[in-house]
Amino acid sequence: MDKNQTADTPLELYEKAYKLHYQEYKIAEACAIYRQLIEKFPDSRECGYAVIQLNKIESNKVAKRLLQSSTVSPRISYAALIIGIVSLVITLSVLILFSVEFNNREKEIAESLTVIRSSVDTTRQEINNALRISRALGALVGGNDDHALEILRTVQSSGSPAIASYSIAADIYLQKKQYKKAIAEYENLRNIFPELEFIPDKIAMIKSRIEPVENDTAREEAANIADSNHPKSGASLNSAQQKSSESTFKKSLLVVDSVEFF
Repeated sequence: MDKNQTADTPLELYEKAYKLHYQEYKIAEACAIYRQLIEKFPDSRECGYAVIQLNKIESNKVAKRLLQSSTVSPRISYAALIIGIVSLVITLSVLILFSVEFNNREKEIAESLTVIRSSVDTTRQEINNALRISRALGALVGGNDDHALEILRTVQSSGSPAIASYSIAADIYLQKKQYKKAIAEYENLRNIFPELEFIPDKIAMIKSRIEPVENDTAREEAANIADSNHPKSGASLNSAQQKSSESTFKKSLLVVDSVEFF
């Protein structure tokens, strides 16, 4: 098989011809491959490079003939000069065309790199927010609800659509019986993700707790006023201790539920 036929792609053909041209100085073989490249792949970038190289070779041949001949007539000299100028113009035109193409491709590459950088930055931000949410859960387990809320606020202010940062904050407010703030957390979450179906149910559940709690609070205040002149009995102390243990148990359930949701 002819060694000129072993290359299948325009780049392979051009590299082979270039090596023959500039490293092995086999000009005839290089010209044959340049012409083969132009014939087989006229729409490739390498086709333009091959045209440039052939023009250089032809210009060099003309210059060598002029130098080797001592009896060249002025008319022939002018003709050779014109051929050289035409070859130079063709070469410059091809270079300009490919320069425009490279500029367009450079813009496409720059746009692709911008998209990649944006994706990397978004991923890094989401990882940082996931770590912050984990720290918030750790603070919650340690009994520091306010610090947990501060961390969750940092996640929300970063612009991250982390659903867990809102749901955990709402659960903390529920444990504190700050129902309006819990509802506000779910309202903010609904503004970001209106398609989430569980949010209306959560808000309705919280609202269903508000009225009974208000009634219970009124009854407790009345009972406290009635008992203000009497010492606390052992039964009331046991009741207070039981409520404290129930609050601790509810908080532990909150952490487990939040981790599963996250």
